[in-house]
Amino acid sequence: MERGGSCRAKEGLEEKSSMETSSHPAASAATVVEKELLVDPFLVEALQDTRHRLTILRMGLDIQRFLQSSDQQQFEFQYFLTSYLRLAAHRVAQQYGLVTVVQDNGVDGMMNKIVVKKIMERRYPVICLSEIPVKQSEIEK
Repeated sequence: MERGGSCRAKEGLEEKSSMETSSHPAASAATVVEKELLVDPFLVEALQDTRHRLTILRMGLDIQRFLQSSDQQQFEFQYFLTSYLRLAAHRVAQQYGLVTVVQDNGVDGMMNKIVVKKIMERRYPVICLSEIPVKQSEIEK
């Protein structure tokens, strides 16, 4: 696995390309659409929702830290109260090419843990989750 493949390592290159396209609104809109096509549609929708964006971005950062740790072979997400956030945790891990497993810790299923495991073919995604913009409401437009 390449260490330089992280989202942070690519920021300088992306900044330059975004400055080049910023003078062309149609070009920058096309890049946003192209970027969204590289991410799971569920995650794109979740990232565009201001209620869930921060949580999804934190999940992505947790996964990046986990991938950079050579001695850690599995990672446990914190408990999530909603099925929506549990699904998001699975999808974020899959975005990085990781495998998720659910460990049942309770009788009613409310205390399930999502465990992420490294596999040989893990990868950093081409696009960072933070590059997906928040969708503007009609009022803001």
